[in-house]
Amino acid sequence: MLPSLVVALLLAAAPAAPERVVLLPVTGTNTSDGILAAAQDLLKGHLERTGRFQVLVAPGAAGARPEPTGAEVAQAIRTSGVARGFTLRVTRLGSTAHARLSVYDAGGVLGGAEELTAGSPDDLDPVMARLASALATGRRAAASAEIDTLTGHEADALPKITATHVFGLMLSELVSLARPAGGTVGIPGLGAFWLYDTRELLAEVTIDYHGQEDDHVFALGLGAYYPFLRGNATPYLGGGLRYAWSQFGHVETSRGLQARAALGLLFGRLSTVQLRAELGYFVNLYRDREYAIYPGSYWDGTSYVSGASAEPRRVVAHGPMLGVGIGF
Repeated sequence: MLPSLVVALLLAAAPAAPERVVLLPVTGTNTSDGILAAAQDLLKGHLERTGRFQVLVAPGAAGARPEPTGAEVAQAIRTSGVARGFTLRVTRLGSTAHARLSVYDAGGVLGGAEELTAGSPDDLDPVMARLASALATGRRAAASAEIDTLTGHEADALPKITATHVFGLMLSELVSLARPAGGTVGIPGLGAFWLYDTRELLAEVTIDYHGQEDDHVFALGLGAYYPFLRGNATPYLGGGLRYAWSQFGHVETSRGLQARAALGLLFGRLSTVQLRAELGYFVNLYRDREYAIYPGSYWDGTSYVSGASAEPRRVVAHGPMLGVGIGF
């Protein structure tokens, strides 16, 4: 029984016999017969090197003519005595060539296809290698690139939409509806922004300072907005995050993230000079320092003078922001 088990294990470990397939003459459009013949030789060699296929080549020469029909593939399969047939078509348009490898069953029915793009004749070898590997492994050819099979076309930088951008200044008023010292305070300020327009999205980098007497806010932020129109003037809506340093009243400076939402109007989107009007709302995502409020206390110009027990306040500053700006 032991010898029989050993034989069974050896048979299971033995590689399967290569599948016999037929490759029809390669066809193409706007591609020379010499390149098509080279593509055929390269594909046959790479298919056989996978160890999965024994490739027979149907009679005929590679050339620029229509792609074989399913009936023609079925006839070549019957003549060759195999179960499947492959066709390769290379179509050149401009500076690129698209290579499509199709697989047909014995009835001439298309069972699947893989396609890759070559940027030059030098790409033919890696393209044929990856098409053959895709048939042998079942992996998509487009996702099977390796160091030695990456094509020059894939290595080229992809074209991208150029985003326009402007630098600008903004005058604004920040109103804090909550502050450790109590009450509401409006603080004027000046800021700078770098606004980038990707057509579908407006994105910006901002730096702002608001200051008046004992209240100060300095912030660095990022924002993104959706423009509703594609014309010269458009309303927009969005928001962002800023890192802020704030001091409201006679307390130590607090710092942390600040969330901000904004609704605005951008005029001159198609021009080198733009105008903006914006209404926003900010909320600090941190609490400002404690401030001791004394019943009956008063400010003597230097400090709060008061009597008895303190009522410490530690609040989250928030409120509206109104601004107008120019970009150029």
